[in-house]
Amino acid sequence: MLPPAPYRAGLQASYDDGDWFAILLEDIDGGHPDSADPGDRLRVFEAVWQQTV
Repeated sequence: MLPPAPYRAGLQASYDDGDWFAILLEDIDGGHPDSADPGDRLRVFEAVWQQTV
């Protein structure tokens, strides 16, 4: 399981019966990034980069 991070929703619950699985994530404010906005693209890049270090 991934540790908590400010750039992703927290895992609230999960279910796995061997054939199907489901996850319940916390509700967070916000929306999808605007790929036409350089600032949004930079924030997405930074969030992805943080997951590699």
